Amino acid sequence: MLSEHTLTQLRSLRLDGMVRAIEEQAISTAATALGFDERLTLLVQHEMAWRDERRVQRLLKAAKLKVGAACVEDINWRTSRSLDRSLVAALAGGDWLRNAQNLTITGMTGCGKTWLACALAHQAARSGFSVLYTRASRLFDELQVSRGDASFARRLAQLAKLDLLVIDDFAIAPMGAAQRNDLLEVLDDRVGTRSTLITSQLPVKTWHTYLDDPTLADAILVPHRPLQPQDRAQGRLAARYQARHVMPTPTSRALHTTYPPRRPCVAGRRQPPWISLHRAPPQIASRLSVSG
Repeated sequence: MLSEHTLTQLRSLRLDGMVRAIEEQAISTAATALGFDERLTLLVQHEMAWRDERRVQRLLKAAKLKVGAACVEDINWRTSRSLDRSLVAALAGGDWLRNAQNLTITGMTGCGKTWLACALAHQAARSGFSVLYTRASRLFDELQVSRGDASFARRLAQLAKLDLLVIDDFAIAPMGAAQRNDLLEVLDDRVGTRSTLITSQLPVKTWHTYLDDPTLADAILVPHRPLQPQDRAQGRLAARYQARHVMPTPTSRALHTTYPPRRPCVAGRRQPPWISLHRAPPQIASRLSVSG
């Protein structure tokens, strides 16, 4: 067992995980049979695992998820919910975040949009991505206050650096001109660099009418253009989005992927698609419930 002075020095170096492993080895009879190299390897591995765990805890705390206990492992897969395992598994893998793609979840009240959004955000934080959950109304209120105290630009910069921004309950109340401008500022800073997840009761095709400003609506919704019914498909996210925007064949009416129209690349980057999850047709959406 190392002296207390040495352990204190390790703690001062912020090697708390290694200190904990040393204390565990001191009371373990199996550890005494290991050689120096093997014990050192175990100490380093324990330190790395401890740091990873602390980082995940820090990311989850900063995410401020509304449903902190939601996780993809607890999704109820019963048939009536019309969830595609392959699509959710692909989302849980995190490639859409690495490719700076975006996600919309739409459906009727009570069908579990917020829970599913929190579950995907929880998985993103566990994978090492920075996340922030916020309701649309609170986000707009916060940005309005930041304009008054001259911190608007700083707040936009903070939001732009997040790997995943979750905007919940979008389009549940009329939106004013200032809110439309703020939404454009937030989303425009993230296009092609970071991912955004939006939940709404309204399908994406009605957002243009809801925004009630043709110019700003076009600027905001170009990446959100949904596929036509013959283009919708379940799953195969990254593989479906190819250089020529090859559209998938129809396989489902419950979940679908959306792609932006072809447009010139900006600064050498291709506009990412919006992956859209429509939580089941209206006739069964009211019967959906989410367990967690």
